[in-house]
Amino acid sequence: MEIWKEFVYINHGRMTQFLYLIDEEFLKLENLNYRSEYLKIIPGALSDCIWYGECNTDEIGRTQNCPYSGPSRLLNDTITIQILRDYCPHLIKEKDVSTCCDWKQLQTFKKKISVVVALVGRCPSCFRSFVGLLCDLMCHYNQSDFINVTSIVKNAKGIEYINEIDVYVDEKYMNSTYESCRQVIMPDTGQLVLDLMCGTWGSSKCNPRRFYNFIGMKSEQVPFTINFITSVKADSAYHLINPPSYPCSKPVDNTSVPCSCIDCEESCPSYSEYNNVNEDEFLILKCYLLPTAFFGMLLTVLVYKNFFVQILIKAKSTEVLENCNDPIKENEINSERNLSHNLEKSLTQFFTNIGENCALYPFKILILGGFLICCCMHGIQYISITVDPVELWTSSFSQCRVERQYFNEKFGPFYRIQQVVVTAKNLPNVIRNSSDGIREFGAVFHKQFLIDFKTLQDDILKLGGPKNGLQKICIAPLANDNENLKNSKKCFVQSVWGYFKNNLKLFERNGTNIDGSVNDYLDHITTCVQNSYNPSCFAEYGGPVDPALIFGAFLSPHETLSKSSNFMKANILVLTIVIKNHLNKTDLEPALKWELLFLDYMRNYTKNKKDTMDVSFFSERFIEDELNRESETNIPIVIISYLAMFLYIATVLGKFRFSSRILLESKIIVGFVGVLMILASVISSIGINSILGIKVTLITLEVVPFLVLAVGVDNIFILVHAFQTEKYKENESFEKHVGKILGKIGPTILLSGISESGCFFLGSLSTMPCIKAFAIYAAVSLLINFILQLTCFVSLLSLDYKRQMRNRLDVLCCFKMEVKDKPEFLLRTIFENYTSFILHQFVRPFILILFFIWLFINIFVLSRISLGFEQDIAMPSDSHILRYFNDLKNNLALGPPVYFVLTGDLDLTNVSNQNILCNGQYCEVNSVTNQIYAASRKPNKTYIAKSSTSWIDDYFAWFTSPGCCLIGSKPNEICEINDCQQCNITLQQNGRPSPNDFSMHLSQFLSQNPSLGCVKGGRAAYGNAVNYKIKQNSTEIGPYYFMTYHSVLKTSEDYYTALKEARFLADNMTKTIRSKTDTNIEVFPYSVFYIFYEQYLTIWQDSLKSILISLLTIFVIILFFTQGNLVISLITLLTVSMIVTDMMGLLYFLNIQLNALSLVNIVMSIGIAVEFCCHIISHYCKSVAKTRSCRAKEALNNVGPSVFSGITMTKFIGIFVLWFSKSEVFRIYFFQMYLGIVIIGAAHGLLFLPVLLSYLGSVPKENISDMKCSYDLVSSHIDENEEQFELKKKKEKN
Repeated sequence: MEIWKEFVYINHGRMTQFLYLIDEEFLKLENLNYRSEYLKIIPGALSDCIWYGECNTDEIGRTQNCPYSGPSRLLNDTITIQILRDYCPHLIKEKDVSTCCDWKQLQTFKKKISVVVALVGRCPSCFRSFVGLLCDLMCHYNQSDFINVTSIVKNAKGIEYINEIDVYVDEKYMNSTYESCRQVIMPDTGQLVLDLMCGTWGSSKCNPRRFYNFIGMKSEQVPFTINFITSVKADSAYHLINPPSYPCSKPVDNTSVPCSCIDCEESCPSYSEYNNVNEDEFLILKCYLLPTAFFGMLLTVLVYKNFFVQILIKAKSTEVLENCNDPIKENEINSERNLSHNLEKSLTQFFTNIGENCALYPFKILILGGFLICCCMHGIQYISITVDPVELWTSSFSQCRVERQYFNEKFGPFYRIQQVVVTAKNLPNVIRNSSDGIREFGAVFHKQFLIDFKTLQDDILKLGGPKNGLQKICIAPLANDNENLKNSKKCFVQSVWGYFKNNLKLFERNGTNIDGSVNDYLDHITTCVQNSYNPSCFAEYGGPVDPALIFGAFLSPHETLSKSSNFMKANILVLTIVIKNHLNKTDLEPALKWELLFLDYMRNYTKNKKDTMDVSFFSERFIEDELNRESETNIPIVIISYLAMFLYIATVLGKFRFSSRILLESKIIVGFVGVLMILASVISSIGINSILGIKVTLITLEVVPFLVLAVGVDNIFILVHAFQTEKYKENESFEKHVGKILGKIGPTILLSGISESGCFFLGSLSTMPCIKAFAIYAAVSLLINFILQLTCFVSLLSLDYKRQMRNRLDVLCCFKMEVKDKPEFLLRTIFENYTSFILHQFVRPFILILFFIWLFINIFVLSRISLGFEQDIAMPSDSHILRYFNDLKNNLALGPPVYFVLTGDLDLTNVSNQNILCNGQYCEVNSVTNQIYAASRKPNKTYIAKSSTSWIDDYFAWFTSPGCCLIGSKPNEICEINDCQQCNITLQQNGRPSPNDFSMHLSQFLSQNPSLGCVKGGRAAYGNAVNYKIKQNSTEIGPYYFMTYHSVLKTSEDYYTALKEARFLADNMTKTIRSKTDTNIEVFPYSVFYIFYEQYLTIWQDSLKSILISLLTIFVIILFFTQGNLVISLITLLTVSMIVTDMMGLLYFLNIQLNALSLVNIVMSIGIAVEFCCHIISHYCKSVAKTRSCRAKEALNNVGPSVFSGITMTKFIGIFVLWFSKSEVFRIYFFQMYLGIVIIGAAHGLLFLPVLLSYLGSVPKENISDMKCSYDLVSSHIDENEEQFELKKKKEKN
C-alpha cells in the first residue's frame, strides 16, 4: 500500500517542503539513512531549485544565474521545451514540464552546448552521457538534492549571482561517461577530444576525476566554478546523482546508432590481418633455380650412366691415360654431312675472304672504318642524358606513374619540402615544479635554446629579400587567390614558434594559473600540443601547427606515434617550410634559386653553429645536387680505372717472355689502338642511339664501357694469340695466311658476339627504363665492336705482323733489331700444367662436387636477398644530407603523407553513398575513412600512422556550426562582413543536409577560410582535396582524396612494404564501394615516394624475365652454331646459369640489395659469362682429339691464356682502382660486384666448364676431310711454328 506523506527537513538553515510518495515499507524502517532508496520524486511537485534565470553578464560575455530556493516552474514556451526535448529528454516525463531554468537559460545552454556538439556530437552515446549531467545541473526540478551553492557574489549593481557550486555525482556515472568519450577524436586533426577537454593533462594522463575537474573549472565556456564531489556522509542531506550514461558501442535509443569505429574501438569489427604481404615472392624464383640446380646432376645421369662410379670408384680413367696427341681414326668418324656443317663451312669461307681483304687493303679498311666511326660519333651532339629518377626507374605504363600523372592533373604536383632539424646537445632536460608535481621536459625546451632556434628560423625566412624571397614561392593556404604577398608571414611554416605567432613578446609573456603558479611558455606549448586547433595556438599563417611535425626524438625505440605520445619529451626541433611545385621547369626556377640560397646558408650555419646544437637540413633539390657532385667526384676514379686497364693491355698483349725479343714482339700500338676501337664502339653506340632519340642514363655510361672492354679485350687477346701461334706454310702468301687465321677464329668470335648482342637486344624488352637503355646501348656497342675487330683490328694486326716479320721494333718502327733466341711462352707453360692438374681423374670429381655445393648454398640464400636501395649509399661520404637521413630514420615521428584518391562518379547527395565515405554517425563500419582508421590501429603492420582527414565529415559539421554557412541578403550574393545571414539549411533526420543543400554549398565550404567564427571552413585543409564542377542545377563532385600519414619509414623495405599495404587497403576500399554501389569507383593510394619504390614490388619478376630471356637467347644461338649439339648447348646454359645464380647469391653474402643497379650488373654478368664460356665451347667442338678429356684439355690450352689475360687480369687491374673511390655506390656496386663477376666467371669458365666437358662433352662427328683442316692449336709445336716464321722472314728479306 502506498500513501502520501508530507516530509519536512532543514536544508542549510532553510525550511524546505517536499511531497513524497512513500511505500509502506518505508514507515517500518527505523534507520532513516536507508529510506532514500524508497523515495520516488513526483515531477513538478514542490521541488527545490538553487537558481532560476540569468542576472549577470561579466566583462567577457559570460552569463551567471540568479540564486533561487523555490520550487521548480513550468515551461510554457514550445520552442524552449523543444530545446529541452532535443538535449535533455530524460527531464521530460510528464505533459507539464517543470524545471529550474527559464527560456533565457535554455537559450544560453543551447549556445554553449553547440561547442560540445562540435567536439563529441559525432558520438551519440558520449554526447548524451556527457550532456545528461549538464542538463541536470541547468534544469533539474530538484537541484537542491545534489547541488550545494557555496559562493554567491554581487555585481556592481548589487545584484546577487551564483559564482561557485558543489555537485554530488555518482562516481560510476563519471567513470562510465569518461569511458564513453575517451576515444572520440576530432577528425580534422586526428587528435583525441580529451586533449582539449582534459586541460594540461591531455588525453595521455587524463582520468575521470581530472576530466571533470577541468570541466568544472571557470573558463570562457563555464561561467562559474563547479566542484564535483563523489561521496557523501551518512548523515548528509545530499544524494549522489546518477544521470543516464551509455557505452559508446551501444545506441542511446531505438532511433540512434552507436558511436563509429573511429570514436569507439568496441564498435570496430574484428581486425582482419593483411594477407597480401605473405605472398610467396620466390615462387617464380624457385621454379627457375631449382631445375637449374639439379640440371647438372640430371644431365650427368642421362648422358653418362656410370658418372658417379667413374668419379668415386674407378681408379684409372682410360680417357686420361690415352695419348691426346693420337689423331682420331677415320673409321670412328661419322661421314654424314648436315646443314649445320655446311653453315660452318660457309662462315669459314666468309671470314677467310674478310681476312684476305684486310691483309690486302689494310689502310683503306682503316680509313673507311674511321670515317664510319666519325659519322656515328657525330650523333653524340643529340645526346640526351636522363637524370630524372622517374624516367630512370619507372615505365611510362607503370601503375604508380599513371597514378602520379593523374594526381598531378587533378590536384596539382606534390609540394616541395625544406626542413631543418635541430638537436639539443650538451643540455640537460628541463625540470619544473608545478601544481601537478615535478614535470620533466626535453632539452630543447630551454628558453635560450628556443630563442636561438627562432634566430635561425628568422634568418631562413628572410632569405632572398623582398624580390626573390620565400613569399614568392611558398604555399600560403589562407591567402587570397592571386594575392601578392609582401613577406613570409602567410607562408605555411611548421615550427614550435608558430604557437607564439613567431613573436618573442608572446613567448616571454607570463600569466598566473588558478592555483597561483606561473603560467609561462612551457604551459602554452603544452596547451597547444594537446589541442593544436586552439585559436590561441594558431601559427602566423593563420592555421594550426601539428606537434608531430615540429618535435622529434620523443618516442622510445620501437615506439610508434600514438594518441598517448608525450611530445614534451622531445630532444629535437623541426622547422618545415612548404614550397609550391611546378611541372614546368621554367616556372620552377624561382623555387630552385631560393633552395640554393637556403642550402648555402645552412652549410655556412653548420660551420659556425653553437655547441648546444646539432643541425641537419634538407631541400628538395639537395639529393639531385649531391648526386651530381658524386658523379663529378667519381669521374677521375673512372678515368684512372680505364687508364690502368689500357696500360695493362698495351703492355702484356705480346708474348710473355724475358728475352731480347721483348721490344720486337710487344704489342703496345696494337693494344692501344685496339682499346681505342673499343671506346669508339661505345661512343658510336651513343651517337647512333642519340640520333634515334633513345636517351642515355648515367648507369649506362658507367657500366657499358666496362662490359664492352671486357668482351672486346678478350677478342683482342684471342686474335693476337691466333696470329702468334698459327703455322706459316712455306708456299702460303701473307694474305692467304691472314685469311686462314680469321677463317678459323672468326666463327668463334661471331658466336660470342651474336650471343651477347642477342641477349642484350632481347633484354631491351624490359619495362624498366634504365635496364632497357642499358641493354640497347650494350647491344649496339657490342655489335659495332664485333664489326670493328673483324675488319679494322685485323687490318691493324696484319700491318703489325709485317712489322714484326721485318724485325722492326714496336712503337719505334724506324729501328730494327736482329734476334736469334726462341720464345718461351711462360703463360702457356703455366696453363699446360694447370690443365693437366684440373683434368686429373682424382681432381675432377672434387671440382664438380665443390661447384655444385657452391650452387646449392647460393640457391638456399636467394630468398634472403634484401630488396631496395638505401638513399644514404648514393650520397657522398662527406654530404650534410647523411645527417638528415639519420634523423629522419631515428628521430622524427611522422613519415610522408599518403592520399587515398577516389576516381569515378559517386552521387554524394545520396545518404547511403555518403555513409561509404564518412566516419561519423550512421556511417558504414567499413567505410573508406573507417578502414583507414582501422589500419592506423596497427601502424607496425600497415605503416599508417593516424586516421585520415575527412572533408565530408567536416562538411557535415560545417552545416551544423553557427557562423559557417552564410549568405548575402540577395540570392547568390557574396557575403560581406556586415551583410551576412545564416543559410536556410534543411537538415534531415540524421542531421545531414538535404541533397540540394549538399550540392549547393560545397563550393562555399571549400572556399571558406577557417576563422574563430567558423573553424570548419574547408579552404585551408581541403581546397585542393576535392574537384567539383558547378552545373545549372547540381554540382558534379570528384575526384577527391582523404589524407593521412605513413609511420616513419626507415629502410627501403619499409618504403615498398608501405606501398604494398596502402594498395591492399585501397583495393579493399574499392571492393567495398563497388559492392554497395553500382559504380566503377576505384581507390588508389598516392605518396610522393611510391613511384621510386614500385619497382621493388616486381623486382624479382623483372629480374627473372631479363635473365631467362638472355639465357634462352644464348641457348638457341649456341645450339645453332654448334651444329645442333644439344648436350654442348645445355652444358653452356648450365654454366652461364650457375654464374648468374652464384652472382645473385653473392648479393646476400656481401649484403648488397637487389635493385636496378645490381640487376644491370647481373645482366652484364651474363654477357661476360658468355665470353668466358663460348670460346672454350667453340674450340672444344672443333677439336680433333680422340677423347672428351683430350678435347677439353686442347680447348683450354688454346684459349685459356687469352681468356685469363684478356678478361680476368685486365679487370683485376681496373677494379682495384675503384676501391679508392669515396662513393659507397662505387665500392659496393662496382668494386665488389665487378670483382665477383670476374672471379665467378673465371672460376666457371676456366675450371668448372673444362671439367664438365671432360665428362659430358660430345664426340666429334665431322667428316675426316674437314677434320684435317680443323683448328688444332694445341697439337702444334712452338719450335716448328717459330722455324716456319723465321724462314718466311728470310724469304721476304731476299
